[in-house]
Amino acid sequence: MTSGDSSRVDCLVVGGGLAGLLAAYDAARAGKTVQLFEAAKHCGGAISSIDIAGVRIDSGAESFATTRPETLALIEELGLSEKVVTPARSDARIYSQGNAYLIPHGMMGIPSDLSDPHTIAILGSDAAQEAALLDSAPWNITDEKTLGAVVAKRMGAAVVEKIVNPIVAGVHASDSYLLEMESLVPGLLAKARELGSLHVAVRELRGGASRPGSAVAGIAGGMNLLTRALYAKLLEHGVKISQESAVTKVSRQSDGSWMTITNNQQVRSTYLVLATNPVVARNLLKDFPVIADLLAPITPIDVALVIMAVRAKRLEQVPLGSGILIAQAEQMPVVAKASTHASAKWEWVKNAAGDFDIVRFSYGRNGVVDPSDENLLKAAASDLVAIYGVEHPEIIEARVVRWPQSLMQAQVGHQDNLKKIRETLTLEPTLRGLAIVGSGVSGNGIAGVIGRTRHDMKGLLNV
Repeated sequence: MTSGDSSRVDCLVVGGGLAGLLAAYDAARAGKTVQLFEAAKHCGGAISSIDIAGVRIDSGAESFATTRPETLALIEELGLSEKVVTPARSDARIYSQGNAYLIPHGMMGIPSDLSDPHTIAILGSDAAQEAALLDSAPWNITDEKTLGAVVAKRMGAAVVEKIVNPIVAGVHASDSYLLEMESLVPGLLAKARELGSLHVAVRELRGGASRPGSAVAGIAGGMNLLTRALYAKLLEHGVKISQESAVTKVSRQSDGSWMTITNNQQVRSTYLVLATNPVVARNLLKDFPVIADLLAPITPIDVALVIMAVRAKRLEQVPLGSGILIAQAEQMPVVAKASTHASAKWEWVKNAAGDFDIVRFSYGRNGVVDPSDENLLKAAASDLVAIYGVEHPEIIEARVVRWPQSLMQAQVGHQDNLKKIRETLTLEPTLRGLAIVGSGVSGNGIAGVIGRTRHDMKGLLNV
């Protein structure tokens, strides 16, 4: 194919996950002609679905935070508001040393009340007293940047190991000693410095909000209805969608347009939106080191789910509420980092499943995932017995869903690096017309991806 065989659109989007679908939607709504390339067979990315024992259930993200308005606003825009549901159970727990504890009120595992019985129950009275003593001392955080380091210095290692790390592992598949505090809980460090206390700052920022797990909502039928609705909107707006079309190269043409090449197509566009993980974006932009080098420190890691349909009397009693986050300990037999009892958490799942339960297990602590599906299925069967206390479960069906390079590790310097990326995209003449969106530059949350994508598309299209 020669350069003369290329077609032309106003906006070319690479990647058909949430960010890519939304970017294409906003460009089409702005009156632009749009084409989208997706390497996989289906669009949706990590907001997709799978059939388990005849029930269609989310195979990736299954809820969204209600503390930010972006997701609800998009849901309303897509006509899905009537399908928004809140969890039937929101009493998530932490599993440590064979016991399950209710998660204390706080932020990313940092307790807001060190005298709370739930905090004392999981820490023990001695560690709780030590935490209160440490956090009552004059403010002493100087060079500490990671969430784990700050919490350990202000509250002690036990708070990190027993509360913070299980929550960070469950949400971000990582260790709190690796992740930048400002990226995980923006503004908390500044507020704690102002007030001289970490737990007081958490209490003020959280206010009267209820316990973790309750500030979320979902969609009856699954969050995958969100990306399905976006896909349908693209078709309504005449967006050309090419699936199983992996982009192999992007380049800048002499007329200032972008050239995007796949295995069988090449398209010129005024605007180019990369809605891929940062590794793919960096490889596509290798001829533009001014931005590719800034993408290099963003570290995506692998995670996997085992989704299981099971009959067991113990599960009918909902022994662990909506789910469990697993504290890491070498002597523990549990491999999963988290588990969700989906048919306990969501009424629509319970109704669809009928006489069996659906349980999800999450694997990939610090990005380490067993490459064998058989081993993951065995681990999930063992974890089901160990965590939920079931005996002789009847596993109707279990399936492995892998999400390679899907979660970002926001290590120290991440926020500064994101600022440099945005400045470079704005100021560098050779990158004019380029936007980079998605979880790599927006965090791991749905609301962050939606908010940043819509903001960046407005800037790109000058609308």
